[in-house]
Amino acid sequence: MNPKLGGYNQYFQQGAPSALNNQNVDAFKSFMEVTMVMGFYLSHSAPGNNREGEPSVCGYSFSSNNRGNVARGGFIYFQSRDFEAGNADEQAPMKHTLTDIELRKPLQEACTLYFEKNGKYPEYVLVYRFGTSDGEIEKVKSEESGYMASILSDAMDGRSPKLIVISVRRQHNTRLFKQHADINGNDKAPLQNVEPGSCVAGTNPADIVMVPHRALQGTAKPTLFATIFPSSEDLDVSQEFLKNITHALCYMHEIVPSAISVPAPLRSAEQMATRGKNIWHAKRADLVQPLVGDELFAYGTEVLNPPLPTRYWA
Repeated sequence: MNPKLGGYNQYFQQGAPSALNNQNVDAFKSFMEVTMVMGFYLSHSAPGNNREGEPSVCGYSFSSNNRGNVARGGFIYFQSRDFEAGNADEQAPMKHTLTDIELRKPLQEACTLYFEKNGKYPEYVLVYRFGTSDGEIEKVKSEESGYMASILSDAMDGRSPKLIVISVRRQHNTRLFKQHADINGNDKAPLQNVEPGSCVAGTNPADIVMVPHRALQGTAKPTLFATIFPSSEDLDVSQEFLKNITHALCYMHEIVPSAISVPAPLRSAEQMATRGKNIWHAKRADLVQPLVGDELFAYGTEVLNPPLPTRYWA
């Protein structure tokens, strides 16, 4: 109930302060004081769904304080298929990236609220992005990240924050196991699985395979994190630090004290995408009928987002 009313249940801090210039510094707190965290979750209609005019939904959420708590969220509707990439003889492919038009509302809304709460704009914007296939990673890096940077600069009166985009994937067959000698077959699943926070390097230097959560049943399924923007040469925070801050954000769900499988802003974005899809099905008949396509989706985004100024979906 507390998050629903605008309160916060918890925040995180560094377990052991870092030594910097002969002083003990909470690196997590220092980073979060100048950082806005966002989550974007794309949800498409089920395969074989033949409902005419069914949009895809992008749920989003963001933090506005200096502790990484999710403050607000919403959803946007957009065309589910990329008709420019298809041809007359084949069905257009699913659309897995967002345009500058679709990104403008969530980014401007986040920047405005952050400034209202803090009296300044963030120096860093950390984005967790879910819903992109492996083949679309390069397109998100080259196009969507550029749109984000441009919109953020416009929303911050010309200032250019340092944008970090991390792709998050859960649809895979990768698993992490303990050494066979360390597994007792009579133990329950949590004891047979790897410890929460266990991670290994991925196939690329910017990839991390992590099990943030405690699996209660079966084999723990890791989450794949890949820093896709900026390049490692332009990134001014270490991959080790991003790994640690990502794991810490998995503890910020605030409904449970333990870690979940993805950072809390992304989980909230997923909830908003589900809510947006359910509201569309319930309210579609009430929308202005002459509108179709992109105009209808833009209108639905405007009128169907609940105007509540709290984390009402908690």
